[in-house]
Amino acid sequence: MQVSFRGSRLKVKRAYKHIEELETWLRDLVQSNINAVMSHKDQNPGSESHTVLVQRPIGFSEDVAPIVGDAVHNLRATLDLIASAIVIAGREDDPALAYFPLYDTRQALVNSPEYGLIERVAPDLALEIADVIKPYKTGGDSRFWALNRLDRMDKHRVLIPTLTESGYRVIAIREDYEDNPPGATPGAIFMLCGIIAADGTVIQVAREPRIGTRAYIHNQRNGYPSVEIKFGKGEAFEDKPIIPTLRELAELVGGTIDKLEARCE
Repeated sequence: MQVSFRGSRLKVKRAYKHIEELETWLRDLVQSNINAVMSHKDQNPGSESHTVLVQRPIGFSEDVAPIVGDAVHNLRATLDLIASAIVIAGREDDPALAYFPLYDTRQALVNSPEYGLIERVAPDLALEIADVIKPYKTGGDSRFWALNRLDRMDKHRVLIPTLTESGYRVIAIREDYEDNPPGATPGAIFMLCGIIAADGTVIQVAREPRIGTRAYIHNQRNGYPSVEIKFGKGEAFEDKPIIPTLRELAELVGGTIDKLEARCE
């Protein structure tokens, strides 16, 4: 049986657009905070103070949940479009009743009316769903179940809870490490540590690395907050980074179309 999954593929493509929108938002957020963490020398006349400036990050309260919700909904809707395409190809009277079966176990899935409708018009594709794609939580691919849960959450709570995090570190180094600083993640900056004797005498004032040193160059290139958005605690994909997870789900749904198309050949 020949089945056209063109509509399903267009839906997945739209989901990728939402993911790209989220990536653009994240890049803009980092760019807008590019100087939030920088080491600098105090400009007051006669001052020898070297400090680390940590400004209040901007833009972190912006709500990314609708973008995430749109991507999730597109991917979940794609699954139902897959079921509708199969039923349409099988000339069933009412393809609007077709839904992609998603259940906790294989037994529950094959006993469901959604699966029964697909099995009636395309038994080979029904077996592909039950035994290869396995869209069930226990013993199958639980990502389908989690995707469905996220979509339901977005419908009933309006938002998908997200956690936005920013992180930056100040790494203290000795003067002899200015040109050979330790490895540091983006967002971390180097400062030369101050040295105070036991009697309280200041031997060395904390300061930024000298201009031209590798530590200084690192600060100029990497002195910005590192940002990551994660799914909230207690929810599907708890604490997992949102963008990589959405891309993984898009590949999962796209791969489902690939497998069913291959079975139709």
